[in-house]
Amino acid sequence: MRFLSMASPWPDSIGSCVDRIAAAATRWCIYLAAALFLSAPVHAVHVSPSGTGEALIVPLYTTEGGFDTLLEVANTRESRMHAVALKANFVSESGDVAATLNVYLRAAGSWALALAGNEDGGATASVVDGCTLAAGPDDAVAAVDSFDLGSARNGYIEIVEMGQLVDVDLRDALYGPDCDAFADYWNNVISLGDDPDSVLAPPPGAIRAGASLVNVSRGTMYSVPATPLANFRTVEWHSPPAQATPDLSSAHNDALVTTSLNCFASPCIADEWDDPVDAVSAALMVYKMTGGYVISEQIEARTEWVLTAPMLRHAEEEPAEELEHAAFFLYFDRNGDALANVVPLPPPPFNQFSMNDHASITESVLSMPIGHKHDDRDPSQARILAITPGAGRSPFDSGSVRVGLGGKGAPLMSLAGNEYRGRPVIGIILQEFNNGMLVDDAGRSRVASYGNVFLPGRTMERAE
Repeated sequence: MRFLSMASPWPDSIGSCVDRIAAAATRWCIYLAAALFLSAPVHAVHVSPSGTGEALIVPLYTTEGGFDTLLEVANTRESRMHAVALKANFVSESGDVAATLNVYLRAAGSWALALAGNEDGGATASVVDGCTLAAGPDDAVAAVDSFDLGSARNGYIEIVEMGQLVDVDLRDALYGPDCDAFADYWNNVISLGDDPDSVLAPPPGAIRAGASLVNVSRGTMYSVPATPLANFRTVEWHSPPAQATPDLSSAHNDALVTTSLNCFASPCIADEWDDPVDAVSAALMVYKMTGGYVISEQIEARTEWVLTAPMLRHAEEEPAEELEHAAFFLYFDRNGDALANVVPLPPPPFNQFSMNDHASITESVLSMPIGHKHDDRDPSQARILAITPGAGRSPFDSGSVRVGLGGKGAPLMSLAGNEYRGRPVIGIILQEFNNGMLVDDAGRSRVASYGNVFLPGRTMERAE
């Protein structure tokens, strides 16, 4: 077996071809390179560099520890005919779907909502814009301006374009807005058994999203970007609000197989898959993440990694062993030095290397606050989020982290026989600093807290 070999659309001969171009020997190599580029898969699901796509993954929402979450999903198309129908699933940290909704957005419109904890110990969302439909008793559909997530106060959100809305009456209803028109439509479809796909055209790949984690008492806000997937679906699928699909398991970009493109490797890796879940996993697959941390007590600096495994709930089998879905943390100072005898990440499986922290990714959202190795306190006491955490400890006040993803689990195998080692995991890094209380010229006190979110570097590596 070859590890990620022969899957790229660029053959080995392209290197020699480029050399001949550099030598100006002939123009034929230019034509060949153009032909090879045009022959690469154009409908492969991949993480979109533009920020828009047919599917979005918001890697974290939380309503605990004083946090509220604000979400905005926008339709970036401006022509009136480009209204879209969306499926939104709110997934708890344990991987259960806490709420499923249909959302309809007019061109250049947005869907905004605020998630907050409630007195019952759960979470409630208040909708600001867009037409939001939910299923009630006996699957009866109603337009709503709020909904409950039950006890799912932490988790992630998956949003999938079901299609472009081509029914003129429904599209015009968005400009009222007359959201009850969509409820009436669905109740008629359900009772009469009509084909709901008839009002949609294929998804245009026009949506983007972002979330803000707001903690008023600490005076901080974290902006969390969504991960967009382009070429996720090329056919429409209009399902009622009671149905959680289409979701991240519903990729469809080819009649016979599902194609993927992973550009965390260089060059990008294209492949074909029987199972759409494997195609999306391959597009998200990461072997190593790198990022920074600061945990200095002098400025009350805190750093917390959050790892989201959006494909875990779609896996056919749960991991048989703890280390099969594990994240291994290696800590370096700012000079690149680390613990004695610590070397760069070894080839998989990572668990053969013992001088590191590891955390089992058995939850869909894993929080990893970093504490100091010489601090007797539990590192979770210095956490930013109130999510049940793993535990990381560094011997340094600041530096970089290398996170190896994998373990002893079997690699993902494409139809071409190529092995993907790693995990389809999204990572974000939260950092917070606190300068205590500041007093302005009017004598008013305010908390001097600062927070930010960083995206780690992500790579897929080829075996030599």
